[in-house]
Amino acid sequence: MHCYPLIVEPCHVLKQASFYGVALWLACSVATVSPTSAQNLSQRRSWTDVSGRHSVDAQMVDFNEIAVKLHTGKRAVVMQRNKLSKADREYLEACDILRQSADQASSIVSQLETDNLRNASLMAALEAIGKSSPSGLVSDFYLGGLKPVQTRKEVEIKEAIRINQRVISAIKKVQQHFPGVHTKTLASVYNNQAVVAARNGSAEGFANFLKLSGEATPGTLSFATHHNASLLLSSKIDLGGARRTLQTVVGLGDPEPGPRVQSRLHYTFAHDPFHFQMESSNTSSSDGSDSDSMETTGNTAPVSLDELTLVSSGSAFLLTPQYAMTNRHVVKDVEVFLLTNDHGLEVKATVLAVSSDVHIDLAILKLDQSIDVPPLHIRKSNPRQEEEIVALGYPLPGRYEPSLMSNRGSISKFMIDGKNMLHTATVEPGNSGGPCVDLSGRVAGVNYATDRQNEVRNYAVLPEDAARFAEDSGVELPSPILATHATFADTIEACREAVLMVHCYAIARPSPPSAPSTGGSSGGDRSATQHSLLADDCCLWCGGRTYVTCPSCINGKTSIRRVVIVGRSVDGSPISAPKTFKQDCPRCNLGKVSCPACGGTGNSH
Repeated sequence: MHCYPLIVEPCHVLKQASFYGVALWLACSVATVSPTSAQNLSQRRSWTDVSGRHSVDAQMVDFNEIAVKLHTGKRAVVMQRNKLSKADREYLEACDILRQSADQASSIVSQLETDNLRNASLMAALEAIGKSSPSGLVSDFYLGGLKPVQTRKEVEIKEAIRINQRVISAIKKVQQHFPGVHTKTLASVYNNQAVVAARNGSAEGFANFLKLSGEATPGTLSFATHHNASLLLSSKIDLGGARRTLQTVVGLGDPEPGPRVQSRLHYTFAHDPFHFQMESSNTSSSDGSDSDSMETTGNTAPVSLDELTLVSSGSAFLLTPQYAMTNRHVVKDVEVFLLTNDHGLEVKATVLAVSSDVHIDLAILKLDQSIDVPPLHIRKSNPRQEEEIVALGYPLPGRYEPSLMSNRGSISKFMIDGKNMLHTATVEPGNSGGPCVDLSGRVAGVNYATDRQNEVRNYAVLPEDAARFAEDSGVELPSPILATHATFADTIEACREAVLMVHCYAIARPSPPSAPSTGGSSGGDRSATQHSLLADDCCLWCGGRTYVTCPSCINGKTSIRRVVIVGRSVDGSPISAPKTFKQDCPRCNLGKVSCPACGGTGNSH
């Protein structure tokens, strides 16, 4: 059993992780691309109205779903999108895809927790981000490759195919107006479609998609595409006419160098930069108007953290006006903390104490200044089994708006260590350090982990141990004030100000050099990070279905011929003739036999 800590870690520096026993690194160039490599949507071009009678040569300054703002060099012009020509509307649709892809990318960076890919909340987060910017392609780009490795359900595999087709369609729309953009991204999507086709037992589909992947980047063959084509060519699988197509694929271009990888088909998340830039015109109009964009947003945080990098986030709650409690794993390897709440509070904090007891995942933060917010009170006795509670915290800031989330549940079990408990209130990454409160608003537990592999289990430190740790750390806890709330809604409002979001900042450090792969490299100095590879764990022969078609029958039935009596002659002697009978195949079950390559497990070896 593996319990996932509830801290959210943005992927500024991605960690190596294991998924089905295979290393995966997702290269988030979305966070590091330089402006010079971004798509520039502000080139000067001719804009025409829907009638075709009027046009203007201008630079696009800004756009939204309703209008586009242009600048001719002398004056600003705002045109409604539905009044533009079909070609201009299609151009803006391509711009929508690029802009919303950049918006998705900035949110997705904080969701790609490579040590938690099996958690369904990651997929839900990607889907939510996709819905928030429906024209973007980044969310679908990752979903199309991650869905097949998270499940073997046929309905999910079909959904992955549809998702990949959406990405392909979006990229082609962009390339009509921005030739050469997202060629690497397109090659990756075609490669991933090929792996799914192989999972479905279609050698022809596998070969055709790999051919499209190779053709997307003329002269160069991506590492994953070359590896996948070569792998099936070297296998003993009957490829039929697909073998010739795969031979063509490996000759489409020079293969990228890459790491030594396992003999499995690989998905890839290598992509072109998802950022773009808008260059505002610096000229002023003759009538004195300026060329500012249609809308300017943004604000400056009162706390300066310019030299630091946001690396994760969690939750906490006030013990006193100057101390807050959170989890040990939240504060690990972090230099500075910024605490915020729903009421606009922003205060920096540092670590005062960290629990040395392996069973107590707690830490205490000291605020830089006392704040005028009533703290929460930790109850003196542990809760009873089935007692109702509410879990409070700030989960998944990239998925939800950064406001307090509450989930109601009850105490289900106490751990044998006597210091922790299980409860049924839903918690997710980001809830780390958040309190579970009873109807009176007293802290009845401190969340620290969740386990969603087999059945949902949510873990919290018991209040007696939390209070003891705080007092041992020199924090003088205030005397509890007995409060009675009519409903949990009243309780949540009473606690809202004292529950904090913890923004964890660290000094940006250069990434360590990649360790050499075991067994050496296949050439060059590229690392797996540059290729963003994810191995498919399914058997090449059966595609993870655990069975293959029985070679001895058709749909579980075999035909046998017997000589039987079909009639009688005039003198009564029997007339015999051969006749074909259907019978159940003794070797299989309804035409399916256990895959001989994987022994019926469906897993690659």
